[in-house]
Amino acid sequence: MLLLKIMKLIVVTLLLIVVPSIASAQSAKVAGIVVDHQPARITQAKVLVVGERDRKELTTDEEGFFQGNVEPGWYVITVSHYGFESRQFKLLLKADVVTPLNVTLYVRTGKCPKGQIC
Repeated sequence: MLLLKIMKLIVVTLLLIVVPSIASAQSAKVAGIVVDHQPARITQAKVLVVGERDRKELTTDEEGFFQGNVEPGWYVITVSHYGFESRQFKLLLKADVVTPLNVTLYVRTGKCPKGQIC
C-alpha cells in the first residue's frame, strides 16, 4: 500500500514537472511599450493580437507596458488609443521567444470621417 502511494506521488510529481514545460514550449510572447511622439508613455492603450488560432486583448499599464502569451504563429497586432492614429503590424511570434514591439502613436489630425466618433 505504501509503495503504491509513493509511486502515485512520483507520477504526479513528474506530471507537474513535464506538463508545464511542454505547455510553455508551445507559447510565444509579445511585449512592448506604447509612447507618443514626445515620447511620453501611453496608459490604457488597447493592443489587439489576432492570429489564426489565438486572440488576445491587452491593455497598457501605468508605464505604457504590455505583454501577452499566445500560440506561436502569424499575428496582426493593432495598437490604438482614443485621440491617436491606430497602428497595425504583422508579426511572426515564435515559440519560447519574447518578440519586442515598441510602438509610437501619433495624435489624430484632420476631420473625423462622417458617421464615426473620433
